[in-house]
Amino acid sequence: MNTGNTPWKALHKIAFRFWFIYLVNYILASRIIVDISFVWNYIVYFISGHFNILVPTQPNGSGDTTYNYIQLAAMVCISLIGSLIWTVADKKRISYNLLSYIAEVLTRYFLGLLLLVYGFSKINLSQFPFPDLYKLNEPLGESSPMGLAWAFIGYSPAYNILIGSTEVISGIFLFIRRTKTFGALLSMIVMANVVALNFCYDIPVKLYSSHLLIMGLYIASADIKRLVALFFLNKEIPKPSLFTPVFGKKMKIVFICIKVLLFGCVSYYIIDMLVTSLIDRKKELTVSSLYGVYSVEDYKVVATLSTKGNENKSHYSEIYFDKGSRANFVNSDPKSREIYTYSLDTNRNLLLLVGRFNDKDTIRFHFTKGNLINFNQNDSNVICLNGWLKNDSLAIKIRPKNISGTNLEKTGFHWINERPNNQ
Repeated sequence: MNTGNTPWKALHKIAFRFWFIYLVNYILASRIIVDISFVWNYIVYFISGHFNILVPTQPNGSGDTTYNYIQLAAMVCISLIGSLIWTVADKKRISYNLLSYIAEVLTRYFLGLLLLVYGFSKINLSQFPFPDLYKLNEPLGESSPMGLAWAFIGYSPAYNILIGSTEVISGIFLFIRRTKTFGALLSMIVMANVVALNFCYDIPVKLYSSHLLIMGLYIASADIKRLVALFFLNKEIPKPSLFTPVFGKKMKIVFICIKVLLFGCVSYYIIDMLVTSLIDRKKELTVSSLYGVYSVEDYKVVATLSTKGNENKSHYSEIYFDKGSRANFVNSDPKSREIYTYSLDTNRNLLLLVGRFNDKDTIRFHFTKGNLINFNQNDSNVICLNGWLKNDSLAIKIRPKNISGTNLEKTGFHWINERPNNQ
């Protein structure tokens, strides 16, 4: 990125044209400014159809879908073609100082905003919550690499706050032009760690985090000579030659108003996010009367609407009613489980479960204790759930398991450790 008024080299101009087109495409594709997903849907599905590539899903919790990779390839092609046309049409241009200034501002504000959002989501412990009841009782070998990373980070609130605070600080410094280099370097440190986690633990935001790291590198590259002199050559650091466009008084007022509006919107969004997350966190810590782990002792299909009957149906082996409203129904295959959001009405003995990923997947159970008609058994510890699950009318008998708490929950921080507690 050029920061002075000297003519640019040909390769430098070509690289900048490519980067500027790519940057604008990427920011627009993020849907932060405007939602143009319908345009990208057309482009992605046109390419996938032309090259016979299956696109199973659109971007969801994963940012590394087939859709995303086709979109990335399309952005690169658009940028290459666009920069080629731009080079031919504007080959006499000496430099792009004003566009470079605009590109830097866009990058700083985009990266700074995302760092603030992700930073505060760690500070309020919403991105990486403490491992839930299912994760605490899941065999380590059954965990996914991403699940292992989430449990590792979520275990320590202090670690979350430390990393989140670093992201927030780097984001704030990026908004100020005089401190942008420090903010960029700090963001690179933070994002390098995030990128390493995403690649090493197969967390599906590899493309996204890599782009944020590249943006930090781009911002810091404006001071590459000064940074080399400071860190490697032990020479006197040259003064920065920042290009500052000259605007009239009216334009300055317009830009000030835009900045005030932008920071107002960002502040409102972050405050709203913090308040909402605090309310949600309070709900997540609520313990219902069903909280605990239950073993499924019996599972009966009373009636079925399915034409195939109940052949080869996988019965549940355990049910986890966690804090807040999360329930995990675990099949005999540990890798297969269904996650629901549950609400409990003790007055009517009604248990309502809604699929976490599909709100149409709703289960309504009536539960009773003691004398169980379906199982002809009198046991006060047993709970019977009667209701419809998908196409089957079920009667499920569950018994609470005695869980005294895991070592991970009990072991806290110690200043003095006579021996390593490596269990």
